[in-house]
Amino acid sequence: MAVQSFVSKNQARELARTDTRVEAMETVERQLTSRAEFAGAIRQAWEGIEKRYLLIGRYLLQAKQKLEHGEYLDLIERDLPFSRNNAYRMREVTEAIENGRLPAERLPNSFSILYEAATLNETEWQEAETRGIIHREVRRQEIISLKRELRAPAAKRTEVLKRRREQIVALQRKLAEELRQIDAELGGTVIDGEAHEIAE
Repeated sequence: MAVQSFVSKNQARELARTDTRVEAMETVERQLTSRAEFAGAIRQAWEGIEKRYLLIGRYLLQAKQKLEHGEYLDLIERDLPFSRNNAYRMREVTEAIENGRLPAERLPNSFSILYEAATLNETEWQEAETRGIIHREVRRQEIISLKRELRAPAAKRTEVLKRRREQIVALQRKLAEELRQIDAELGGTVIDGEAHEIAE
């Protein structure tokens, strides 16, 4: 009599996780046509989003191309387990990877980091490349800090100038008050003017 071997659901999940063939099948993009197909496929892909964000992004791009505008928005708002904002972010990341803007060989595993990288403008991207920031271990804060640094100079200069102006105005008031007190003490017999050096 043959002995049948059983594995628990958790063991089966662990085996499936380590089986690259299963992983490959889970990331194969199928051509879908109906709202129900898109909803089902995207919901299924949502599990393990860190590994499946591209597949979801591709489905969203497909849905956006094939469904009417209102139906596409309705699909996101009613049928999917994530917000319209997240759908937008997944499409942005997918487009950036598909058009070669994000280098596939150096992609970090975090969706939020990918989105930050995907939203770098051309100047910021060049600076990130120069500094070697885009790599698999990059932290989200590194990209955010780069954006702040490169986007803020004009705003920072304006703030610095405003603060300096306030300091100068405060100093003027203080000096004007001090001058008034000196004038009062001298009895008002001071002649205002500037001293000029006379050449001999």
